[in-house]
Amino acid sequence: MADYTARMTLKNAIIVEALQGGGYDEDRFVEEARELFRELADESERAADEIAATQKRAAKRTGIARHPHDYRPADRRNLRLREDVSRELAVRLDARADDTDGLRPLVERAREDAWRDLSRALDDSLDAYAGVAAWRDDYERERPARLQEFLSHDLARLMEERGGY
Repeated sequence: MADYTARMTLKNAIIVEALQGGGYDEDRFVEEARELFRELADESERAADEIAATQKRAAKRTGIARHPHDYRPADRRNLRLREDVSRELAVRLDARADDTDGLRPLVERAREDAWRDLSRALDDSLDAYAGVAAWRDDYERERPARLQEFLSHDLARLMEERGGY
Protein backbone atom coordinates (compact mmCIF):
# COMPACT_ATOMS: atom_id res chain seq x y z
CA MET A 1 0.00 0.00 0.00
CA ALA A 2 2.85 2.38 0.87
CA ASP A 3 4.58 1.65 -2.44
CA TYR A 4 1.37 2.34 -4.34
CA THR A 5 0.82 5.61 -2.47
CA ALA A 6 4.40 6.69 -3.15
CA ARG A 7 4.23 5.67 -6.81
CA MET A 8 1.00 7.63 -7.43
CA THR A 9 2.36 10.69 -5.61
CA LEU A 10 5.59 10.52 -7.62
CA LYS A 11 3.68 10.00 -10.86
CA ASN A 12 1.68 13.15 -10.23
CA ALA A 13 4.83 15.11 -9.33
CA ILE A 14 6.51 13.92 -12.54
CA ILE A 15 3.46 14.97 -14.60
CA VAL A 16 3.41 18.42 -12.98
CA GLU A 17 7.15 18.79 -13.60
CA ALA A 18 6.70 17.80 -17.26
CA LEU A 19 3.78 20.19 -17.75
CA GLN A 20 5.81 23.02 -16.23
CA GLY A 21 8.61 22.34 -18.67
CA GLY A 22 11.07 20.94 -16.17
CA GLY A 23 13.39 18.09 -16.93
CA TYR A 24 13.23 14.65 -15.41
CA ASP A 25 15.85 14.07 -12.73
CA GLU A 26 15.74 10.55 -11.33
CA ASP A 27 17.86 11.45 -8.30
CA ARG A 28 15.48 14.25 -7.35
CA PHE A 29 12.51 11.90 -7.49
CA VAL A 30 14.40 9.23 -5.51
CA GLU A 31 14.84 11.86 -2.78
CA GLU A 32 11.16 12.72 -3.02
CA ALA A 33 10.32 9.01 -2.63
CA ARG A 34 12.62 8.86 0.39
CA GLU A 35 10.78 11.80 1.96
CA LEU A 36 7.41 10.18 1.25
CA PHE A 37 8.43 6.98 3.03
CA ARG A 38 9.80 8.97 5.96
CA GLU A 39 6.46 10.82 6.22
CA LEU A 40 4.58 7.53 6.14
CA ALA A 41 6.89 6.15 8.84
CA ASP A 42 6.30 9.22 10.99
CA GLU A 43 2.55 8.87 10.49
CA SER A 44 2.71 5.22 11.55
CA GLU A 45 4.76 6.15 14.64
CA ARG A 46 2.23 8.84 15.58
CA ALA A 47 -0.58 6.29 15.17
CA ALA A 48 1.30 3.91 17.49
CA ASP A 49 1.65 6.69 20.07
CA GLU A 50 -2.07 7.39 19.89
CA ILE A 51 -2.87 3.71 20.30
CA ALA A 52 -0.57 3.59 23.36
CA ALA A 53 -2.44 6.56 24.85
CA THR A 54 -5.73 4.83 24.10
CA GLN A 55 -4.46 1.72 25.93
CA LYS A 56 -3.72 3.79 29.02
CA ARG A 57 -7.18 5.36 28.95
CA ALA A 58 -8.80 1.96 28.41
CA ALA A 59 -7.05 0.54 31.49
CA LYS A 60 -8.83 3.09 33.68
CA ARG A 61 -12.33 2.63 32.26
CA THR A 62 -15.02 0.51 33.78
CA GLY A 63 -18.36 -0.73 32.58
CA ILE A 64 -19.51 -1.81 29.14
CA ALA A 65 -18.37 -0.19 25.90
CA ARG A 66 -21.01 1.96 24.22
CA HIS A 67 -19.54 1.91 20.71
CA PRO A 68 -16.71 0.14 18.84
CA HIS A 69 -14.10 2.76 19.81
CA ASP A 70 -15.06 2.92 23.48
CA TYR A 71 -12.15 0.76 24.66
CA ARG A 72 -12.06 -1.00 28.02
CA PRO A 73 -9.42 -3.08 29.88
CA ALA A 74 -10.41 -6.18 27.91
CA ASP A 75 -9.36 -4.38 24.69
CA ARG A 76 -5.80 -3.65 25.83
CA ARG A 77 -4.32 -6.81 24.29
CA ASN A 78 -5.71 -5.96 20.84
CA LEU A 79 -4.63 -2.34 21.24
CA ARG A 80 -1.12 -3.47 22.19
CA LEU A 81 -1.02 -5.64 19.05
CA ARG A 82 -2.13 -2.67 16.91
CA GLU A 83 0.55 -0.51 18.52
CA ASP A 84 3.23 -3.14 17.85
CA VAL A 85 2.13 -3.44 14.22
CA SER A 86 2.21 0.35 13.75
CA ARG A 87 5.70 0.58 15.25
CA GLU A 88 6.98 -2.29 13.11
CA LEU A 89 5.47 -0.65 10.04
CA ALA A 90 7.28 2.59 10.91
CA VAL A 91 10.58 0.68 11.16
CA ARG A 92 10.02 -0.99 7.79
CA LEU A 93 9.00 2.26 6.11
CA ASP A 94 12.16 3.94 7.44
CA ALA A 95 14.19 1.02 6.08
CA ARG A 96 12.45 1.43 2.71
CA ALA A 97 13.37 5.12 2.75
CA ASP A 98 17.02 4.20 3.33
CA ASP A 99 17.11 1.74 0.40
CA THR A 100 18.17 3.94 -2.53
CA ASP A 101 18.62 0.95 -4.83
CA GLY A 102 15.10 -0.19 -3.96
CA LEU A 103 13.62 3.26 -4.56
CA ARG A 104 14.98 3.59 -8.12
CA PRO A 105 12.64 0.93 -9.59
CA LEU A 106 9.70 2.57 -7.82
CA VAL A 107 10.61 5.93 -9.34
CA GLU A 108 11.01 4.30 -12.75
CA ARG A 109 7.54 2.75 -12.51
CA ALA A 110 6.14 6.16 -11.53
CA ARG A 111 7.89 7.71 -14.56
CA GLU A 112 6.41 5.04 -16.84
CA ASP A 113 2.94 5.62 -15.33
CA ALA A 114 3.32 9.38 -15.83
CA TRP A 115 4.42 8.96 -19.44
CA ARG A 116 1.53 6.58 -20.14
CA ASP A 117 -0.99 9.04 -18.64
CA LEU A 118 0.50 12.02 -20.46
CA SER A 119 0.71 10.26 -23.80
CA ARG A 120 -2.87 8.97 -23.46
CA ALA A 121 -4.13 12.46 -22.58
CA LEU A 122 -2.16 13.94 -25.46
CA ASP A 123 -3.53 11.38 -27.93
CA ASP A 124 -7.09 11.91 -26.66
CA SER A 125 -6.72 15.66 -26.90
CA LEU A 126 -5.29 15.53 -30.40
CA ASP A 127 -8.01 13.17 -31.55
CA ALA A 128 -10.70 15.40 -30.04
CA TYR A 129 -9.06 18.48 -31.53
CA ALA A 130 -9.07 16.87 -34.93
CA GLY A 131 -12.67 15.79 -34.55
CA VAL A 132 -11.49 12.19 -34.41
CA ALA A 133 -10.52 12.36 -38.03
CA ALA A 134 -8.32 9.28 -38.24
CA TRP A 135 -10.03 8.38 -41.50
CA ARG A 136 -8.82 11.55 -43.23
CA ASP A 137 -5.89 11.17 -45.62
CA ASP A 138 -4.11 14.18 -44.12
CA TYR A 139 -4.60 13.14 -40.49
CA GLU A 140 -1.06 11.85 -39.99
CA ARG A 141 0.47 14.68 -42.02
CA GLU A 142 -1.32 17.32 -39.89
CA ARG A 143 -0.63 15.63 -36.57
CA PRO A 144 2.69 17.44 -35.86
CA ALA A 145 1.00 20.81 -36.41
CA ARG A 146 -1.88 19.82 -34.12
CA LEU A 147 0.61 18.68 -31.50
CA GLN A 148 2.47 21.98 -31.71
CA GLU A 149 -0.82 23.88 -31.47
CA PHE A 150 -1.78 21.84 -28.42
CA LEU A 151 1.58 22.41 -26.71
CA SER A 152 1.87 26.10 -27.48
CA HIS A 153 -1.74 27.17 -26.91
CA ASP A 154 -4.02 24.65 -25.23
CA LEU A 155 -1.50 23.31 -22.72
CA ALA A 156 -0.21 26.81 -21.91
CA ARG A 157 -3.79 28.00 -21.33
CA LEU A 158 -4.52 24.98 -19.14
CA MET A 159 -1.38 25.61 -17.06
CA GLU A 160 -2.30 29.28 -16.69
CA GLU A 161 -5.84 28.36 -15.59
CA ARG A 162 -4.43 25.96 -13.00
CA GLY A 163 -2.10 28.54 -11.51
CA GLY A 164 1.13 27.23 -13.01
CA TYR A 165 0.39 23.53 -12.60
